[in-house]
Amino acid sequence: MATPTAASSPADRIHPLSALHKGAQGRVCSVCEDGAELGDEMGGTVVMRLIELGFVPGETFEIVAESMPGGDPIAVRIGGTCFALRRREAAAVMVRLDP
Repeated sequence: MATPTAASSPADRIHPLSALHKGAQGRVCSVCEDGAELGDEMGGTVVMRLIELGFVPGETFEIVAESMPGGDPIAVRIGGTCFALRRREAAAVMVRLDP
């Protein structure tokens, strides 16, 4: 059985933005249609919209709020701007958490 190392810490793993909660921060790794769980045409539209809004590799993010009950949508600060995203849209954004 392998022992956990610093390389396998949660900050080193890539997560979908949709799986995170208020206070999470890190950097965008990629935006991909596969994570969007939407139809081909709509998934591509969501991906393009996210990229146009600034969800590009290397950009910093922070989840600043979640609606209650249910946590959908989430408020995400990307760069200097805050956006509300549905979790199904946020699933297209793959991120790495800050340590």
